[in-house]
Amino acid sequence: HDIFCSLARSWEQDFKVLAVPHHTQVFSLLVFKAFLNDPQQGVRTLLAQVSTGEGKSMLIAVLAVFVCLTLRKRVHVVGSDKTLVLRDFENFRALFHAFAPEVAPELPLERFAVVCGDPKKVAGAADVVQSIPDDAWIVYCE
Repeated sequence: HDIFCSLARSWEQDFKVLAVPHHTQVFSLLVFKAFLNDPQQGVRTLLAQVSTGEGKSMLIAVLAVFVCLTLRKRVHVVGSDKTLVLRDFENFRALFHAFAPEVAPELPLERFAVVCGDPKKVAGAADVVQSIPDDAWIVYCE
């Protein structure tokens, strides 16, 4: 709930649009939450199919924050297209920054979540890195 509210606030501030999650996104995240909170041991797999335009990028970003907050685990998001990886990271940067103090209050915001890339090509982005810092919690890479 808090993650969705923070996301809606950041999008309203950045894009001047109030966006709420699709029902598919809410349902998928509830299934992921139940799966991740299930105490069963052993190898388990969960797959989700999300159709075009139903917000896979948002699901991944929110799930990354959820895993950091509740499981206290670090997350790597790997994509096949560096342009899309950078776009998605930039779209959810404010969400990552909103929850960074809860997960790692000692870390500067630009170290909590980073994206792999060439810092020289992205002006003013301290969170664009060529190598993954040991203390980063969320890492987007191609």
